[in-house]
Amino acid sequence: MQRKIRAGVTIVNATPQATTAEQDGRKALLQLIVEIAGGDKSAFARLYALTHAKLLGVALRILRDRALAEDVLQESYVKIWRHAASYNPAIASPMTWMATIVRHGAIDALRKRQLEALGSEDEMATVASNDPDPVEEMHLARMRPKALAAFA
Repeated sequence: MQRKIRAGVTIVNATPQATTAEQDGRKALLQLIVEIAGGDKSAFARLYALTHAKLLGVALRILRDRALAEDVLQESYVKIWRHAASYNPAIASPMTWMATIVRHGAIDALRKRQLEALGSEDEMATVASNDPDPVEEMHLARMRPKALAAFA
């Protein structure tokens, strides 16, 4: 649905109805999740075949590392398998639910990688610092009045 508001400017409805193909795709994914919740391994293989490219893209956009994204994707599919029975279609579409699992896994992997880059506390303690030692600073603060008195 389009609407003209002034000459040369047309607003297109921001929430178009889902196409029949999209609705059919959602129904197919929903049916596969129901079958997976019942332990159907062939349904899981079909779900993977239909969704892995898009979900890998979600992980890649966050991680920018294909190997790590593939690891996250694998872990995400394990979570999808384990939690298929808890999926609620009233909350999210099947693809949104799966993409959220992948997104959370990718963010967790990114955080873990950043923490690993920082290293352990023992390694951090061995890194030399140009900052003054706080104990030395306290000692100098105590000695400063005596030094100023000696100069006077």
